[in-house]
Amino acid sequence: MPTSAQSRSPKAQATNRLLFLSDIFPTGYMAAENCDIKQGQTIVVFGCGPVGLFAIKSAFLLDAQRVIAIDTVLERLALAREAGAETLDYTDENLHRHRGSHASKHWGDERDENADEAVSNTASK
Repeated sequence: MPTSAQSRSPKAQATNRLLFLSDIFPTGYMAAENCDIKQGQTIVVFGCGPVGLFAIKSAFLLDAQRVIAIDTVLERLALAREAGAETLDYTDENLHRHRGSHASKHWGDERDENADEAVSNTASK
């Protein structure tokens, strides 16, 4: 068992980061993979924490045309935008006031019948 001082060393911190990366990336990738993404589809990811961010990246890697990321934490939404996702803060009062019309103005009138949601889809399998 490492001592407190050992666990704070740069080497231990780097090892911990790699350990978490080896868990977080495959989980996000699996979430996107379980959506059975076809080229050009729109994917929605609820939650833009570390796993959600990897699900966003993975959805694009698997040929999703658009990824819509939904969260309430502004910093997470900013990271999702940097990853190429369109973002929604679901606590935004304007969004709730204009539910249907907001979405159709923002993303067009057509609905993507193939749109999927990575996290729920993973949880259901």
